[in-house]
Amino acid sequence: MVSFFDCNCVIGRRSVRRAGIAGEAEIYSIESLLAEMDYAGIGDALVYHSLAKEYVPMLGNRRLMDEISGHERLHPCWVVMPDGTGEMPRPEALVNEMAERNVKAVRLFPTEHIFSLSDWNSGELLKELEKRGIVVIIEIDQVGWDGLHGLCSRYPNLRVIITRLGYRINRNLYPLLEKFKNLHIEISAYQMHKGIEALCARFGAERIIFGTRMPYFAAGQAVNMVNYSLINANEREMIAGGNLRRLLDIDRAPSSVSVDTCGIKGIAALGNALENELVIDAHTHMGPYFNFHIPDNDASNMVEVMDRLGINMVCTSPHVGITPDFKMGNDMAAQAMQDFPGRFFGYITLNGSYPDEIQEEIERCYDMGMRGFKIHPSLHGYPANGENLRPMWEYANDKGLPILSHTWAGDRTCSPGVLGKLAEEYPNVPVLLGHSGGPPAGNDEAVAVCKKRENVFLETCCSSAPYGTIERFVREAGADKVLYGSDMPFVNANAQIGKILYAKISDEDKRKILGLNMARILG
Repeated sequence: MVSFFDCNCVIGRRSVRRAGIAGEAEIYSIESLLAEMDYAGIGDALVYHSLAKEYVPMLGNRRLMDEISGHERLHPCWVVMPDGTGEMPRPEALVNEMAERNVKAVRLFPTEHIFSLSDWNSGELLKELEKRGIVVIIEIDQVGWDGLHGLCSRYPNLRVIITRLGYRINRNLYPLLEKFKNLHIEISAYQMHKGIEALCARFGAERIIFGTRMPYFAAGQAVNMVNYSLINANEREMIAGGNLRRLLDIDRAPSSVSVDTCGIKGIAALGNALENELVIDAHTHMGPYFNFHIPDNDASNMVEVMDRLGINMVCTSPHVGITPDFKMGNDMAAQAMQDFPGRFFGYITLNGSYPDEIQEEIERCYDMGMRGFKIHPSLHGYPANGENLRPMWEYANDKGLPILSHTWAGDRTCSPGVLGKLAEEYPNVPVLLGHSGGPPAGNDEAVAVCKKRENVFLETCCSSAPYGTIERFVREAGADKVLYGSDMPFVNANAQIGKILYAKISDEDKRKILGLNMARILG
């Protein structure tokens, strides 16, 4: 097992505290963070204090030092800003105090703290940080792509880690990585299909830093993303912790942590495929997408990821089908079914804006062996309950076929509530709520609908599922009503299945979510 060193954790009470794992709220204490690290197999963590971000930086920084004292696994990261108002020590005095306290990293929040990173404001601070080899961590929404370009170009020796990246960013990220060797990326939100593999091949593993963003997100997603990446052992060790230790000039051995290798989580901790489990992914796509770059997005590359994880079969609706050409998408799905027998279950994708073609397309795809439907009302601009889609609902109801729909909070075309009313009208249709309504407000609505209707199911893929989401679904809706979905290759399957494998639920419930429930739906 590799030695994980998390570069992105916060401790302390925060202004907003969201729901957590068993009804309690997100963790905030050191003891709870250490327990989460133990559970996920993370040895060390770089932490900052919420008071330093949300109140007074130096008060929070000094509180951090007091609270982590005696915890060798926790390494301090200070929150800093320019000293123009006298709220911070002068840059040289600041960095001297950091050196005395063995603080080797800082975080900058220029948008939230309302200061400019331009030299007229932050120049003296940035020069001192660069001169002293301090690692600077900054979120992309705090700096922007042009701002990041300016920062790295003006300070070419500044050790920069950019975080909170998302997955639709390669067209901006790749040119910057090509140009600036001092730029590194933290992966907790970089849930790009085969994204780590592509970065390693093009830029080298030394540019990639492991982080989780605990406690906002559970650690299992990021840990699983590294453990199952199709890279060599040396690259995996570098990403997991070696790169951060090098940047921070830490020469002591990684902290050891005892990892439970029993059960399904144990299989994941060892990075082994789920060979003896039934795993069916209820929500995937295929091929390129129009507004962001996806590496290796075809059926054969999806199968490579499936084999690495131990996924038996995926249910798919290619990207071209949920965008301009649903017939082309259906042909692509049928071809994948033919090329990889038993590995792909093709959904019949339909666009309600083309009513004259719907019935014929249903019959054509059914004859090709496709036994379920996928709609994306949001992208197609046509509501799930529109009259043009009634033939699909009636056909599915007659034959008992599942319908997977994109759902999102506040979207009148496909909110969970809209799908819930359709489920009531068509009781023989298993209605799969794609993304379970998306953000937390959508989760609330999706859970309420799922509890009310026997034929409604929650589906788990979402790029930013908050801490405790899976546990909450099981607690409130029941494990029988939850389906594993990844959104691959739109999103990274390693991270998406990691939410299930590391969830604090029983293995019996995990098996239901991973495949048994979907197997029952598909008959």
